[in-house]
Amino acid sequence: MAVTNKKLFGKYGFDANNASITNVADPTNAQDVATKSYSQNASNLATGTVPTARLASGTASSSTYLRGDSTWQSLPATTTITGTDQQILANSTYSSAQSGSVTLSFPSTVALTNLTISGDLTVNGTTTNLNSTNLVVEDKNIVIADVASPTNTTADGGGITLKGATDKTFNWYSATGAWTSSEHLSVASGKNILLNGSTSGTITLSPAATAGTNTITLPATTGTVVTTGDSGTVTSTMIADGTIVDADINASASIAVSKLAASTISGKTLGNNLDTLTLAVSGTGLSGSATYNGSAAATFTVTSNATSANTASTIVARDASGNFTAGTITADLSGNATTATTATNSTNVAVTNDTTTSSYAPLS
Repeated sequence: MAVTNKKLFGKYGFDANNASITNVADPTNAQDVATKSYSQNASNLATGTVPTARLASGTASSSTYLRGDSTWQSLPATTTITGTDQQILANSTYSSAQSGSVTLSFPSTVALTNLTISGDLTVNGTTTNLNSTNLVVEDKNIVIADVASPTNTTADGGGITLKGATDKTFNWYSATGAWTSSEHLSVASGKNILLNGSTSGTITLSPAATAGTNTITLPATTGTVVTTGDSGTVTSTMIADGTIVDADINASASIAVSKLAASTISGKTLGNNLDTLTLAVSGTGLSGSATYNGSAAATFTVTSNATSANTASTIVARDASGNFTAGTITADLSGNATTATTATNSTNVAVTNDTTTSSYAPLS
C-alpha cells in the first residue's frame, strides 16, 4: 500500500510527527528501510568494514584494544588478569564444561601470583626457570631429553646438576655408556650396593663397620673378583709369572709332581721317572741289593754273616770280650807271645834270657 497523504511529507523527507510506523515488512531492495528486528539480527549483516570511530571513542591502532566501555585503550607493559571462575571463556555460555581454547598473548614479562592449570602445560622456550623452595611432582617418572628423534648423541651429557661451591653432577655419557657422578656415593647403614639386580648370584658390597678398616681396590681391567669364600675359581691365567715364591707355599702342601710345570733334573723332564739306579754288594759274607728310579722311596740294606765262632766262609767278628775262635791262622808274626805253649812250623825262634827254671821253647 502506498502512502498518499501529502501532508505527511515535508520538503526534504517524511515527517511521522513523532508517531510510530507499524506493520512494516523486512527490506528486500537496496534502498528499502530496515526495521529494528531486521537490523538487530546478526545473520542479516552484510559484509564490509565498520569504521573504528563508530565502535568506540579514542584512537584505534595496532597497540590498542577495544574495551567494554566503548573506548580504545593502549596495551599496558604488564597485563594483570583478575576475577573469579568463568570470567575468561572460550565460548559464549557460562557453563562448568567449556569447549574450545583461549589464546592469550603476553609481553616478554608476565607476573602471576597463583596459577592453577587443570589441563596440559606446554612451554616452548630455551630456558625454563622455576624459582621455588620446593618442587613437588606427583608423577613417578621424569623424562628428560625428550626430543623428536632421541639418540645416544642427544642424550649425551644429560642428567642433574646441583649448584654449590662446585657443580655436583650426575650425568650419562655416550662414550662410556654409563652414568657418571662427580661426587662420592654414600650408602646408609644396613643398605648395600647391589650389582646385577637381586637375583641369585648377586654381588653385594657392604659398607665397613668402622670407617677406614676395609678397602676394596678393583684393577683397571675386566675380570672376576675372587674372595676367600670362593672355591675352584682361581686359574693359572690369574697368577702372573714369578709372583709366587717359596715362602708362599705351605710346607705341608704335598704338591704332586704331575701338577708341576716341566723342568729338568739330570736330563729328565720333571714328572717322569729317572734312569733306574741299581745298588748291589760283592765279596764274601756280604749280601743286599736295591733299585731306585724316583717313582717311590727305596732302602738299600747291606747284610753280613760275620760271627766270632769258627765258621767256614764267614767274616770274623769279635765277641763281647773281643775274642774270636778260629782254626788255622796263617800269618807272619812279630813280637812276643806271652801265653803260647806250642809253636808249629816255627822258624827263626829266639829264646830270650829267662831266669826261670821252667823256661823252654818246645818245637814240633
